[in-house]
Amino acid sequence: MVAGSVVLDGVLVVRSDGVGGDSRWARIGRAVGDALARRSPTHRLADRVVGGLVPAVLGLAGVTVVYWAGRVPPGEAMLIGLAVLVVACPCAVGLAAPLATSLGIARLARHGCLVRDPAALEVLAQARLFAFDKTGTLTAGRPRLVGTLGAEAGESEILARAAGLARHSQHGFSCAIVAAAAERAIAPALTPTARSLSGRGLHGDGGAGPVALGNRALFDGLGWPSTPELEAAALPWAEGGYSLAHLGWNGRCRAVLAFDDTLLPDAPATLAELSRRGAAVTLLSGDLAGAVQRVARAVGVWSWQAGLSPEAKSQTLAQLRAARGPGVMVGDGINDGPVLAAADVGIAVGGAIDLARETADIVLPEGGLWLLPWTLDLARAVRRTVLSNLLWAFGYNLVALTLAALDLLLPLAAAAVTAGSSLLVVVSSLRLERLPEPTRRLAGSAEAVAGEGCVPVFGLAHRAPPDFGTVADLAQQDFGDPDAAILNPETDHVADRIIGGKIGVAGVEQMGR
Repeated sequence: MVAGSVVLDGVLVVRSDGVGGDSRWARIGRAVGDALARRSPTHRLADRVVGGLVPAVLGLAGVTVVYWAGRVPPGEAMLIGLAVLVVACPCAVGLAAPLATSLGIARLARHGCLVRDPAALEVLAQARLFAFDKTGTLTAGRPRLVGTLGAEAGESEILARAAGLARHSQHGFSCAIVAAAAERAIAPALTPTARSLSGRGLHGDGGAGPVALGNRALFDGLGWPSTPELEAAALPWAEGGYSLAHLGWNGRCRAVLAFDDTLLPDAPATLAELSRRGAAVTLLSGDLAGAVQRVARAVGVWSWQAGLSPEAKSQTLAQLRAARGPGVMVGDGINDGPVLAAADVGIAVGGAIDLARETADIVLPEGGLWLLPWTLDLARAVRRTVLSNLLWAFGYNLVALTLAALDLLLPLAAAAVTAGSSLLVVVSSLRLERLPEPTRRLAGSAEAVAGEGCVPVFGLAHRAPPDFGTVADLAQQDFGDPDAAILNPETDHVADRIIGGKIGVAGVEQMGR
């Protein structure tokens, strides 16, 4: 329903999920107000300088009057001292940092980007390291269940037990399991209690005994063994780049579930733009190495680490920061909360959970990953403007006070120069409004590839249906080759057509350019 609509007949029932203060723009307004109330390090430095400038100018004016009183008539000496007071312009110094920062925050807010701390813009401008989470940040975060393997149970029992535990969680894999069970009309098994173990999975009571769903680290910690046959059967999935979750009950790992996700079409171009700006880009994920490697290749990133717990992510980022300087972390999930807080600048995407948004310094709107390079450009422009404003303000005061103390500047001219100094700082800051608007670079998409009758093996489009090739068939491909084999639904086999390029596994070469 659009605002201004008129109900011609019948009854319109409207349910409000919140008051006006809970709306998106109200939250943006509050966030901007809170950010503007804080001060960046440069702003605080300028405030301290201004605090010392006032008594220094008063002292200089007194010394000037005393000096000239013995050389010129007392009236002229007072005018020279007055010129010193008039020409001093702490206003320019005080406006230099906050004005430029406020304009930068306002421009970001117009595009739905929230800045919680102005200091984040200053640090972001100097950052040369960008670390990304995988699931939900570079991918859509809506994985699909593509297969199950059971050593002692069929698909129905696996999904029933998994869904009974997964319904206690909002994790992407949990939602995919619950959705898959609902599609097959499989009722979740009764699981009265469940506990989420961050970075590992879920553990609960299945009524007839304990049940667990998660990664290998969870089962190793529980001491629940698996069978060599089950692990061997799941190996092609792991090597093929699928994400895996293990399911077990009554003290043993009894099943493996495979998931696929959709790569965000903005991701390759976004990371390529950051690299062009001189940033080192890396991928930090808790997923399996095969899945992380495939996504890393898809977005053109060759530095990545897999199997990281939330604590290990923070430690890894700290090591990278020690080697490369200020680091930026971009994430969205509950597992990213600690590393977002530990980073020099934490950036959360709009679909992030509350914990990620609360611990992040900057929040991008949902679907706004493509705004990240422009945000970096704006942060650098803000920093350049602040530094140039401060250079002008300090330089002006040094030269103007010297001229006034030497009786080379009349009080009337000093007043005009003072106003001009503040005006120049304002004009210099307003140049930020002329910074080009962000441009969404989309050279290709999953839809474009699928529109040609081809389905990528992994990433940008959903996994091919079973009649296009089995998981074992896909696993036999040479995953060390950056080229991607494309499945053609019409011929029902791996097509001869190979799309080359360093991000071929995601679809088309030009997406990373």
